[in-house]
Amino acid sequence: MSGKFFTRRQFGYQSVATPASLLLLQSRTEAREKKPELPPVLPPRYGLSTKEYILKQLESAPRSLSFDKAELPTREWQLKLRARLLSLLDLDSVDFNIPDVRIESTVAKRGFTETKLHYQVDKNLWCPAILLTPENARGRLPAVLACHGHGTGVRFPIYTYIEGFARRGYIVFAPDVRDFGERAYEKRGPHECFHLEPMYNLLGHSSMGLKIKDLLLGLAWMRAQKNIDPERIGCGGLSMGGGLSLFLSAIQPRIAVSVVSGFLTNYKSAFVDKPGMCPGYVVHGILNYCDLYDVAGLIAPRPLVIESGRQDKWSVHEEVLSAHEKARQIYKAFGAENRIVMDAFDGRHEFNGKIAYPWFDTFLKN
Repeated sequence: MSGKFFTRRQFGYQSVATPASLLLLQSRTEAREKKPELPPVLPPRYGLSTKEYILKQLESAPRSLSFDKAELPTREWQLKLRARLLSLLDLDSVDFNIPDVRIESTVAKRGFTETKLHYQVDKNLWCPAILLTPENARGRLPAVLACHGHGTGVRFPIYTYIEGFARRGYIVFAPDVRDFGERAYEKRGPHECFHLEPMYNLLGHSSMGLKIKDLLLGLAWMRAQKNIDPERIGCGGLSMGGGLSLFLSAIQPRIAVSVVSGFLTNYKSAFVDKPGMCPGYVVHGILNYCDLYDVAGLIAPRPLVIESGRQDKWSVHEEVLSAHEKARQIYKAFGAENRIVMDAFDGRHEFNGKIAYPWFDTFLKN
């Protein structure tokens, strides 16, 4: 017996199928083949698809303060949505006093003088910026708060409008946006949005709100300068810079004219149809109240240029056209339909300026 096992066949047994055993085998086979029926109280589908669920949530988001839903008088609508936007950006209780500034260096360049400076944006945080002053400047000049997008900061080559406005006779103030350029998380230039956004969330901050806070403090400093006319300050930018210009102009009526390039669309196009978009564009809970074209409507009746390259893969041209049309309807309700213009050009994700430069001249120099 040393642990050896024998089969029934080795012992001479033969398998005999009785009627009872056949019936038992048949019933077991049928039980395996028969699909269990769901209880009649349950729906035919459980609805476990996260994608389906969240897409329906986005589609049915209330947008309760969207212009075509709110049914409020134009000025009352603006005041209400602007106040809500300030709250969502966590800017409703911020004191925008003129910040302290430290001048680092001044260099003469072709057509303008470049001053490198830092201004204080928080208790232990300073923002680097460049100030471009046209050569032979006299008296109080019009100025532009120039916002850059992703890349290595204000000197990234695609942001041609920073020097472009200076060469047209504007004083240009261009800060390094928080988390970019000299303010990058680890080393100058890398794209840190996906790294930093969770950190901001842990602390309860809106990264878009923090970026705009820095710009608002920069604007406060600009308005206090003796060589800048505080009533003739415009704002503009490309890509993320376009988004910052959009929100900044929407919540700060002192911006006289704006250009938003390569940004104005809708949130579905930006984040659902195109995964991988920078999370720093997200304003927590905004779809409960409005979409991006409503934010553009907050600028009315002040002049606004929307730029879109027909081959832009980041801001789909057709969606920009649609958002522009919705914003134009808001301008129309303000009696200012001629103060919003669309510059659709053959190009990619780039600043054009063909309409924006003369548009700024019209409203800031004349």
